Order: sequence, then C-alpha cells, then structure tokens
Amino acid sequence: MANKNKRLGSRRVQTIPVVVAIDDDPLILLRISKGLVAAGMVCHTATTGAAGLQLIREHEPDLVLLDIVLIGEDGFTLCQEIRRTWSSEELPVIMVTGLEGLASVKAAYEAGANDFLTKPLHWEHLPYRIQHVLHTSREITEHKRSEAAVQLANENLALATAAGGVGIWNFDVVNNKLIWDDEMFRLYGQLPEDFGAAYEIWKAGVHPDDRERSAAEVQMALRGDKEFDMEFRIVWPDGSIHHLQAHGRVHRDATGQPTTMVGTNHDITVQREIQKALQESEARYRMMFDFAGDAIFIHDAEGIRAANALACERLGYSHAELLAMSASQVDTPEQSRKVPERIAQLMAQGHLTFETVHQHKDGSPVPTEVSARFVTWEGRAAVMAICRDISERKQLEAEKAALEAQNHQLQKAESLALMAGSIAHHFNNKLQAVLGNLDLLTILPKGADPAKF
Repeated sequence: MANKNKRLGSRRVQTIPVVVAIDDDPLILLRISKGLVAAGMVCHTATTGAAGLQLIREHEPDLVLLDIVLIGEDGFTLCQEIRRTWSSEELPVIMVTGLEGLASVKAAYEAGANDFLTKPLHWEHLPYRIQHVLHTSREITEHKRSEAAVQLANENLALATAAGGVGIWNFDVVNNKLIWDDEMFRLYGQLPEDFGAAYEIWKAGVHPDDRERSAAEVQMALRGDKEFDMEFRIVWPDGSIHHLQAHGRVHRDATGQPTTMVGTNHDITVQREIQKALQESEARYRMMFDFAGDAIFIHDAEGIRAANALACERLGYSHAELLAMSASQVDTPEQSRKVPERIAQLMAQGHLTFETVHQHKDGSPVPTEVSARFVTWEGRAAVMAICRDISERKQLEAEKAALEAQNHQLQKAESLALMAGSIAHHFNNKLQAVLGNLDLLTILPKGADPAKF
C-alpha cells in the first residue's frame, strides 16, 4: 500500500498515453509499437517479465499489454506480481492470449487483468481497445476518488456533529419516513432498533405540552409559510426531560410540492438549566433587593442604573423617574456639591460610609447614612449605595442636644442660685450685726458713749 500511495502522489500528469508491451515475440512487439506510435501513443517493449517490470518502474506507464505465455515464464504470475504493487485502476493490464477456451480468460481476470485480447490481434482495433480500457480505468478511478472524498466528508461531518452534539435527520415527506444519524438516537435516548422510522414516532417523543406546537411548526414549514426553526422539549424513555433546538429546510419537486425535509437537532438542555438557574437567582436577588430594609441604588457616571422599591418610596419617585436621574440629583444642592469628593474617597478606599441629605420629590430633606462600594453591574463598573434613613436618629440627636442644652441652662441657674444664697447669707450676717448695734443704741442712756459698751 505504501508503494501505491507513493506512486499516486508522485506520478506525472501524462497527456500522451504510455504503454509497456511484454511479449517474447519481437515481431509482435514491433507491430504493437508501430501501431501505437502511429495512434499517438508512446510504447516501450520488453521480451521478459523482469525487463517489463523494470520498464514499468522507470516509465510509469498508463497501461500494460502482457502476453500470457512467455518463454520460461507465466504471464498470470507476472500479472499477479504487478498487482502486488499497483491496483487495476492505477495500472490497467490487458492480457493477450493465443489459448482457446474460457479457462485462460477466467485465469486472466483472477490474476488481476482489466481486459484480454486473443491472437491473432486486429492491429487496427488495438489502439481503440487500449483507449477504451484507459477511459474506463480513469472513470473508475475518479469514481473511487469521489466516493473516498464523500466518505471522508461524511466522516468529518459525523465527527463534527458528534463533537458538537448535533444530530442530522431526513424526513421523507412522501413516504412518511424519518431517517436519523447516530447522534440523533443519542439525543433522544433511543436505540436504532427501538425506533420505528415514522414521523408519528418522533412526535410521540415530544413533550406533551410542546407536541401540538411542534407539529404545527413542521406543517408551516412544509407549506412554505416559514422556516423550520424552533425549540422544544422531548421525554426520554427513562422519563427525563431534555431541551432541543431544531433547524430544517424543505426540498420541493418541480411542482413545488415538498418531498423531503432535512435538518438538525442540538441539545440545549444544559444551557436552559443554566438559564433557569440564573433566572431563579436573579429572582431571589431581586426579591432581596426590593425587600431590603434600606434603600439601594446602583449608579455609574452616566446615571442611576437600578433602584429598589424602598428607594422609590422613600424619595417619592417612580422607578422610571429614578433611572432618568444622576446620583447627585437625589441629594440636596448643598450635599450634591460633595459628590465628586466622595467618589474620589471611594476610589481611594474601595468603600465609604458617610452621612448626607437626600431630597424628596416634594423638596423635603431626608437625612441619610450611605454605605458605598464598587460592584460590577451588567458587565460594567458601578457603585452600589445602601442608604439608611436616619431621620429618626437625627431627631433623637437633636432632642438629646436640646435636653443637654436645657440641662446646662438649669445647671447654670442652680449655680447662680447657690451663689445668691451664699451672698444673701453673708449679707444677712452683716445685717444682723448692724441691726444689733442699732437696737443697742436705742437702749443706751441719753448722752452715753456707745464705744464704752
């Protein structure tokens, strides 16, 4: 086989047929050579099998003319020797026999001959007979090459579809016959021997909730209303449910009637399970997002990207209105001027907690504590701000500050009272002394000196 492939790969392209003739009669070889050269061919001759094989290797002929009976040699054996290296398509052999009977003809074909001629040869017909054998050999070679190419293409397609999980089907509309490749059976969880090859068998395997819609899609495609491109579920024999994506094309006859429908199935169960899991996860996230105890904003440089229900309720805006605003627009004018500074701090620290004042749609202030950090939202960098209403805290803080101020005033008043009492007591002591002296004066004898008392 290695020799054959090497010869096929390296053989020159020949426009003039080259023939090697092997016969032990030099006169016959001379006649053959003259006739073929006159017909526009090249002819090399040999009187022995060994010489003939050498010519074949040197000249790579298109055909060999071989006499069955050679001096001391067997033409059948020589033909078999040729066939061990070259196939009948690569190197046609016409055996020439003077033997009578079908036995020699049969032996020639069994030895690997493409054709045979009987002696005496018709010299005028010989070139045409050779051309006929060459033409037939080329056709066979091209046919086999085409078959090999088709087989290779089919094998490549089978590998590609198997690797991609794609099954190929062919629906014979006229005969109601459905043909599947091996991958289709795998996609449907069935064995070829369990499949009835009818359209109804396929339809029975479709999920009951999708069966009517699937059948309608097929009929619309057959009528030419639309292309066959749909997604449906099937139920395996074990009861498991699988999702398939189907594409198909309808072929029609000269009158426009559908004859066949060819298409593919692709298992998308994993994709749908992932999609379902993502949807459920998103639903859980949305529930937590909307029912969180704090207002939550997602925003970037272009504006607010998301806001939960509490954010809308707290500021009095609809969800659509908030999504049309920027993050700074929910602040009071005074606080909005601080946004660039806070963004810079957030970028430096990665997270930031601060107090601000949001502004309700009616203009009233909403004291707020914000905890912000960077997140990825829909594939883009954004800021998630969790905003807690601290109006009650601020009110309590204000009341506490008022009480503290009041207490401070009371403490000051008490201190003043104590001071006044002390002063009064000291004054009273002095006053008592004065009053005592005044009383003494009233009881002194007239003209008496008070200093002596």
